[in-house]
Amino acid sequence: MADVFEPLVWLGEAPEPLDADPLGGWAVLPNLRLAYASHYRGLGTEKAYRTLDGSICCSHGELPGTIRAWCSAERRDKARRSTCTCVDTRGLVCRTSSLKLARSKPESDPVSYFDVLCAGRDDEQVETPLQTESGNVVLTRGGKWHCPHGSDFEAKVPESSRSARERGVVRGSASLKRRFRIKTCGCTLVLPNKNTFPEVPIV
Repeated sequence: MADVFEPLVWLGEAPEPLDADPLGGWAVLPNLRLAYASHYRGLGTEKAYRTLDGSICCSHGELPGTIRAWCSAERRDKARRSTCTCVDTRGLVCRTSSLKLARSKPESDPVSYFDVLCAGRDDEQVETPLQTESGNVVLTRGGKWHCPHGSDFEAKVPESSRSARERGVVRGSASLKRRFRIKTCGCTLVLPNKNTFPEVPIV
């Protein structure tokens, strides 16, 4: 069944203005996709986001096609590999001109993941949305990924997809290592398995 866009209306008080989001609206979503809140979905209780390339995604960072594929797979008892819990794509497949409270792209693009996660603070390290068995992965200003116990994953992250495009390089992902494990504590870091990660420099 095709997705049908429902008007963005809500009951009671209207949600807070999207322009209230910090740092120009850029956010690092749970799957490390960079995006800004552009409009509200359904009854206005959940935000929809727009990525650097203009795609619309849910608050977990997943695109409509991925959500539909997971919903279809779950009917065959296959589990989804994401923190996303969306069961439909309402508000994600629509024309921008039809959106209420829609917001245009922030004037400046994010400089790095670390800057967005710090939200303007002068921190030396910051928690990321990535999870290990013992809690959130921490990213340091020096570009190191640490587990909650303070150990370094020694993760090697490729150059950003934007830098690769600027150099005219086609960056493959098949041979890139995405899983890193610390033997002493058993914590595991799993980086996003997609060609676009990282979209900008990590730090």
